[in-house]
Amino acid sequence: MKAGSFTLTSKNTNRLTWVLGLGVFITCIAYVLNTLFINPAANVDFRIFSNFDGYAIAGLFLMVMLIAIANMGIECYKWWFMARQVQDISYTTAIKSVLTGLAVGFITPNRLGDFPGRAMQFKKQERGKIILMNLLSGYAQFITICMFAVFSVFLLPVDFSLFLDQYESLKAVYITMFVVLLAYHAWFLFNPEFFLKLFLKVKWFKPLGKHVNGFYGLSVYDNFQILHFSFLRSALYTLQLLLILYFFDNSVPVATLFLYANIYFFILTVAPSFALNKLGIRESISVIVFSGVIHNPVAIVVSVLLLWVINQVIPACIGAWLLFNRKAI
Repeated sequence: MKAGSFTLTSKNTNRLTWVLGLGVFITCIAYVLNTLFINPAANVDFRIFSNFDGYAIAGLFLMVMLIAIANMGIECYKWWFMARQVQDISYTTAIKSVLTGLAVGFITPNRLGDFPGRAMQFKKQERGKIILMNLLSGYAQFITICMFAVFSVFLLPVDFSLFLDQYESLKAVYITMFVVLLAYHAWFLFNPEFFLKLFLKVKWFKPLGKHVNGFYGLSVYDNFQILHFSFLRSALYTLQLLLILYFFDNSVPVATLFLYANIYFFILTVAPSFALNKLGIRESISVIVFSGVIHNPVAIVVSVLLLWVINQVIPACIGAWLLFNRKAI
């Protein structure tokens, strides 16, 4: 190789991924800090809790926590429903698998650690298929997020200008893009073998090749069941965010918050991350999306942080404790 030449090896690709991820993370953190502290607008107000007594705040936290427990219960049941196709496990084992996956995924870019994290609770010879099942589970969740996004884009008001000022004239383009994306991932879910073989051309996934032969995923009925569970989870996430945002600013119609929340979750899902489950990225995206209807960015940032702590940080901490105390399988 000539001096000064550059070959795009796996090592270089990993370095480039980390550099880009770190760049996105720093940029998002800088944007949030600039919005709240460096060049704050006149409507920035940190006294968002001053208008509420302790009972109201405790009630909000309790409601959101109960929904989070229900949401986690649905995710664990969905995972148990899928994983038992590979290995006969109890619902308790499914809970441990989900929590340890959250713990490992929490500290890895784009939550890639969730795949080996969940597989740790299974027999070594079955872990390859478990990772494939987890991939299908994630796709089912992404499909429902796309469905909510398509619905919201169609109903968004004319003055919504997150992407372009000419939103109304390009609405058909946006909806077409969402529908195509939704159709692609639905095809993957119901025809996994074809797409899994494409994934296996990537060096990182080649070790799973021996598990793909004869792997046809789940039945059509099972896939619809999984989509049903994923739909419930997306609805509960949206409900949580609506409750928190409306608590801080009840001047915005609930229907409007619902539409904006679905767009926020879609953008957050497809956004790249560095680590810590998109910390900084979620806050910057939320300010961009919701600033058109909620004037105090502090309320927006606090809302998404509270949602993050309840749904991600606390379960990840529990999963980390289980991970450090688990028995070898």
